[in-house]
Amino acid sequence: MGDGRIGVFGGNLPNIVVWDPVDNTLAKLKFAVGSDASVLLLGDGRVLIAGGKRPDRYTGYVFDPNGWKVTPTGGMKYSRLGGKLTLTQDGRALFFGGDYVHEFAWEPYGEAHTAEIFDPKT
Repeated sequence: MGDGRIGVFGGNLPNIVVWDPVDNTLAKLKFAVGSDASVLLLGDGRVLIAGGKRPDRYTGYVFDPNGWKVTPTGGMKYSRLGGKLTLTQDGRALFFGGDYVHEFAWEPYGEAHTAEIFDPKT
């Protein structure tokens, strides 16, 4: 998390779990990330969560471990499973790859050949 804490996101967990190795404590925040989601630590210590099997599959989220809350980032153009997130040199996040997902089912229907940008400053 940038400060030594370790976050566990995704899968079938109904919570975001953060382990603090200094205190040897676990903290939980009720938020189901969903399986096949992509997670990226941003330069400011927040965590971007995008894609995956969620009812609101076109929305990304940012987890703030200091404020202990999750906020939506706004809409994404495509719903995808298993995409990749990477930081660009200017601090933005690039979300690409994975598989597109059918509108009314969780079945992938083809490899995603598009990319989206998230700017944590906006």
